[in-house]
Amino acid sequence: MTGTISLNREMRVYTFADTNALNALGRAIRRKHDTDTLTLSLNYQPPNHDSISFFLNYTLGRSRANLPVGIVFSPDGIPIAFQSRGLGDFDPNYLTAGMAFQF
Repeated sequence: MTGTISLNREMRVYTFADTNALNALGRAIRRKHDTDTLTLSLNYQPPNHDSISFFLNYTLGRSRANLPVGIVFSPDGIPIAFQSRGLGDFDPNYLTAGMAFQF
């Protein structure tokens, strides 16, 4: 059995100003989104079976955005919908298990 621990940081800076921020905050702001993840992985290869292995991964994440999530505005400033919460701050957790074949 083998294991790994990995830490990752992803920083996204969008090219264009968020038009929703212009209507909601009164000024044009480019969206920035930072995500940090910590992943713990285990891998097991049964004895005398070089072509098969089993794995288990757990990922703990933290995602932060600089703009609030709220109402979507039309180009003329009229509220028309709610933004997805996935554009704001969230803390994803993933558990992945599987089997791999090598050929």
